[in-house]
Amino acid sequence: MQRCLPVMMASPNFPQDCECHTENYDELVRDLIQAQPAKLIMTDDALEVMNDLRQHLFNIEMASSGLALGFQAFVGKLHGIAGTLALILHMAHDPKLGATYAVEKHTAENVRKLLLEFILPHAFEFYRGVNSSNGEQLRRVASWILTSGTDRVRASDLMANVPDCRGLAVRDLQERVSPLVAAGWLEPESLGPTCNAWRVTPAVHAQLTERARAEEARKTAIADLMGWSRKGGSVH
Repeated sequence: MQRCLPVMMASPNFPQDCECHTENYDELVRDLIQAQPAKLIMTDDALEVMNDLRQHLFNIEMASSGLALGFQAFVGKLHGIAGTLALILHMAHDPKLGATYAVEKHTAENVRKLLLEFILPHAFEFYRGVNSSNGEQLRRVASWILTSGTDRVRASDLMANVPDCRGLAVRDLQERVSPLVAAGWLEPESLGPTCNAWRVTPAVHAQLTERARAEEARKTAIADLMGWSRKGGSVH
């Protein structure tokens, strides 16, 4: 799965017949199929861009532990996929003569843009959506409690700040936080099925101050690396 490139699709539209001009695309595919095997290299400028991209991807891989099950392994494959994409874009630009000259800087820059601005955001949404295990869900709740500094957690707080808690009924939220209650992190403000608020025990923030700092640093790092800090996104 980590070697695939997932794309999140929009809601479907009602299908309509329309005129389709695929002649240029068909010709491109034929030219690529007929291209002879060749050994291609990159220009020095292109190598510099690709090395910078690989370092950036490595930094994301190191910072994304626990972000979404499977996402870190996916990012770890992207340095190889970057090379494949460079070859595809290079040959698609000039299918007849591309094999006779080196992959250039503009192609490497297009690979970087494709990976960071399209593939990574789609992959993150994919892995966060389909591989959200109970352990990952609980970790995200615990992470928010640690980094928020709050001493009282309401059901509305969880729904507003933890994405996979949005839309859950109170009973489902109670089930979600029950391991934290059992572990002594949270104390229900009332008993029974209507409880929708919990007190954070003082020992949580007192004993886990360093863990809270590390978790906040991890969130900041991954937000910067993924570009969320510039786009108004968030990490949970």
